[in-house]
Amino acid sequence: MRKVLTDLYENTHPEKYKQNLKELYLDQPGEKYYRQLKSSCTDREWRKLAESITSELSGKSLIEFHLLEDNREEAFDLVLESESLWNLRKYLEEVGDYDPETYFEVYSDLLADYLAGDTGRRHYRKVIGHLQELKNLGLTERLREYVEFLKEENANRPAFQDEISSFSVN
Repeated sequence: MRKVLTDLYENTHPEKYKQNLKELYLDQPGEKYYRQLKSSCTDREWRKLAESITSELSGKSLIEFHLLEDNREEAFDLVLESESLWNLRKYLEEVGDYDPETYFEVYSDLLADYLAGDTGRRHYRKVIGHLQELKNLGLTERLREYVEFLKEENANRPAFQDEISSFSVN
């Protein structure tokens, strides 16, 4: 319904058009409605509207909004604050290079906690997948040290030792 109203208001009621686009974006965050909404606003209108939008978004939607706005610093902070391995993995390419050292530190701390939380080859393979992602930060020596730390800390887990033996830092 909102899409129909947006189409109806596009050339006749600019304020209603923008309001409906905003609601569409909030309901279905994504680049399509973001681009339409931003292009319909003056710079001044957009600053005010963007502030309103950020106050109504949270989590992944807020991170995505900041990435669309090319606000990598805010997106970086939100990813780290999420304390989510999933988010760290998902957004590594977009924001990991903003501050690779800090990203690595947060990611590796969460990964160590995740590793300690369960056992089994399936679990260990997920850990190895995250280590593969950490390679993308380009901190080879730091990753090598971290892998050695994990091996030592988990020396009593033969299945983990077996799984991590196939991981190469280079």
